Order: sequence, then structure tokens, then C-alpha cells
Amino acid sequence: MSRLPQPQQPLCHGPRKEEWERAHEAMKTDEVRWSSLALDGIQSDGGAALIEHRRCPACGSSISRHTTALQAVEILSSLAGIHARSLEAIARAATVGGRLGE
Repeated sequence: MSRLPQPQQPLCHGPRKEEWERAHEAMKTDEVRWSSLALDGIQSDGGAALIEHRRCPACGSSISRHTTALQAVEILSSLAGIHARSLEAIARAATVGGRLGE
């Protein structure tokens, strides 16, 4: 029984330019997949618009798309909360353990 070729998953693309362009575009248009990618930052486009950069898990390159100020604030606020809770856990562990170096 022959196997039919399976469509390539966007998170795992091949080395050809067409493959990674297709995969990167698919990542940008799928909100759930996009939000699961590592954030590489948000920057201005030189004008009033903002660009959000995420990292492709297959090749490590930055994938970019426009975002709104509200979305950017929500993303960064969520990350700030994660960082604050993490720092609090480290400080608490250092207090209980008596040292930061262990």
C-alpha cells in the first residue's frame, strides 16, 4: 500500500525557500500558532505602526507581522507578570535557602 504525501506541518519546514516562506506565512495567519512562538520583540515600523517579531522554531529566523498598540501592551504585560512571579520565586527560595548562589 503506497502512502500519500502528507502536507507539511508549518512548524517543521524544509530547507527550500518556497517551503519556509509557505510555513512562515501559515504561522503568521494562525493566531494560536503565532501566539505560541517565542517573542523576539516589538518595534516601530518607523512611523505610527508596530511590528511584532516571533521566532520560527524550525529555523530560528524572526517572522514579523503588524500588530496594534493594544495587542503589544497585552503581550508585554503578560510577560512582565511571568517575570515578576519568577523573580518572586527566586527571592523566596533565596530567603529560605539563605543564599542565591546555590
